[in-house]
This record gives sequence, structure tokens and C-alpha cells, in this order.
Amino acid sequence: MALRFPDHDDVVFEGAPLTQVLCQIRFPPILALLQLSGVIGFQEALRREYPTFEGDQPVALSLTEETAEVRTQAPTWRMRDSRDTWQVSLGVEFVALETSAYTQFEEFSARLMEILVALERTLSPQHSTRVGIRKVNLLRHPQVSDPADWSGLVLDEQLGLLCHADLGNYAPRGFSELHLDDGENGTLTVRCGIPPDEPSACALDLDYWTETRFPIVDNGEIESLVRNYSNAITGYFHWCLTDRMRDCLRPRPRSEVPA
Repeated sequence: MALRFPDHDDVVFEGAPLTQVLCQIRFPPILALLQLSGVIGFQEALRREYPTFEGDQPVALSLTEETAEVRTQAPTWRMRDSRDTWQVSLGVEFVALETSAYTQFEEFSARLMEILVALERTLSPQHSTRVGIRKVNLLRHPQVSDPADWSGLVLDEQLGLLCHADLGNYAPRGFSELHLDDGENGTLTVRCGIPPDEPSACALDLDYWTETRFPIVDNGEIESLVRNYSNAITGYFHWCLTDRMRDCLRPRPRSEVPA
């Protein structure tokens, strides 16, 4: 079971603030993925849906008073769909699904399960070491021009000092971070604050994760877990918004939205 928050209407926001949804599953290292040859089977299994393929091998520079050392790090293999809105990332210790075009959990879940089936069939990780889903929202409101204006739109308890108008020119920028443990080895990490490059916006970054081990595909535990975590994130999102903010996002009952 995941964290529970007050019930809310099942709605779709016409002005949805969701900018990114990411699910990452970590597993024990698969050293074959250090080489291009190790990813061929996985890429072939997903190539029709994600035809764009590229590899990224970061370089780290270590400087001391006496030496300068360049180290190559483990590569990340990335596959994207033809519209460049869905991306699969594969590293030595993780696989991830990311999208900027999230509309409903069912589509996200179906894509995730397809990826995990391909992962198990081609690389056979024994179990997960971490499972998490993250949703990033960027809130905007026509009456906000300063961080203090968010008071009355997002719960003040969530904003903390960010909503205090009496700070004047010293109004803070940055993010607060809160960790909520669900009592079953799951943690919801909440980051909320004012982006430094957009002082009239409010970012709400919600990441629900666990380090409990799960089989990758066999009995559907990961799918059920991610679904519960996704629902909890949605519940928290609704809970921390005021009616004024929800109205600005133009909610519509999901039953009235074409599939």
C-alpha cells in the first residue's frame, strides 16, 4: 500500500502543468552493457516503437594540484519514438521510461511493461534494487508575478518561507524538500519551489520510490507498485492545491474527455 491522501474527483486538467513523467528501475550491474554489443538485443526488441538510438558516455575530469585525470563513465543507451516525446534509457544498472506527453497511466504502464519484458528476455536481471516514479509539474497562474503571490494557490505549509510577502526584496529562490515514509519501505520525496529562471512559476516535483527488491516481470508486482505510487502522487498533487489553483487548471471529468 502507498500513502493515502484525501479523495479527489477523477479529472483531466485542460491546462495540465505536468511537464515530465519518469519511471526508473534499477538492478544489479550488467557489465555487458558497457559495450554496444550488449544492448543490441534490447534495442532490436523495441526498435519499431523507438527507432532513434544513440549512446552517451560521459567524461569526468578530476583535477588536483599535481595531476589532471580524465575518466570515462559507464554509457547510457537511449531510444526515442518518432515524435521525440517518449524515451527509453538503459544503463549498466538501470532502465527508465520518460515522457513529456503523459495523458493517462494505462498508456504509460503498457509501455513500461513492454520495456521490462524486453529487458528480462534479452538481459535477464534477477531483480530490481530500486523502483521509482517521478512526476514534475510547473504551475503558473495569471495573478502571480512574485513568489509571495502563490499564497492561497498552493498550501502555505508546502511553500514555507517562499510565500511570505514580508520578506520583500529578500524573497527566497530555490526548493524545499520533504520526505514522507509510508511505513512499508516506500518514500515520497516532495520538492517544491520557485525555479531560478522563472520567478513567476512554482515547480512541484514528486518522486515516489522504494529499494525493496521485486522480480522484474513475473508476477506483475512492479506494475502494481508503480500504479499505487502514481495514484499517491496524484493524490498529493490534488491535496496541496487550493480551489483557486485547481479552477485555473480547468478540470474536466475524465468521463467527458475523449479517449
